[in-house]
Amino acid sequence: MAVVWPVFQVYPPVHQIWPTILVVVGSLVVVTPFTEPKYYAKSDWQPAATDGGPNDLDGDELLVLTFVATGASRYSDLIEALGVDGTQVNDVVETLEREGLVRRRGYRGRGMFDLALTDAGNRALAEHDPADLVEVDGEYVTATALDVLELLGESESGHDTGEIAEELGLRTTEVTAHLRVLERKGYLTTSGVLFANYRLSGAGESGYKRFVGATRQEAGVTAE
Repeated sequence: MAVVWPVFQVYPPVHQIWPTILVVVGSLVVVTPFTEPKYYAKSDWQPAATDGGPNDLDGDELLVLTFVATGASRYSDLIEALGVDGTQVNDVVETLEREGLVRRRGYRGRGMFDLALTDAGNRALAEHDPADLVEVDGEYVTATALDVLELLGESESGHDTGEIAEELGLRTTEVTAHLRVLERKGYLTTSGVLFANYRLSGAGESGYKRFVGATRQEAGVTAE
């Protein structure tokens, strides 16, 4: 005991350190209001009045509009699909929302929203007519998503995310984003424990045929 006791003496008594604790806690209380995220973390934020958005969109803004149109309504979808960090996605979405092209819905907590196009956003998308976007009866998919559906349709056993990425020469995260959207549409079924194995559902098969038929018709190609 005589040996251990001096070791404990190096720690100051509580009554000597409580002023430091108060200073740290007080600093957090004072600083927090000034470090809150921008408007996108607030459930009561309202977009500024606009004339429906400008016609000029940069590349990132058009990509976000394109992916949101297909059903990529979550930030994680956009981050993975675009291969950028959350700050970049936030900046683009903030710009689009202030221009009246997208809106946030389904507030689920601090910074957690789903995204949807406004009427102005749909008009802007139609004006720009992205080459990577296919539309049938108001439903959109990307050309990459069609490639995923085609690959899965050719396989009886299905594929996991890594196999799809390798076959199509895409980033795994990009494939993951497309798979999530297609799964929400009901186009895919999954199985497996460690690695999800994807196959086309009945809805996926019919959806793929509809979109392929539309692209062939637009290109003036007659289906065999």
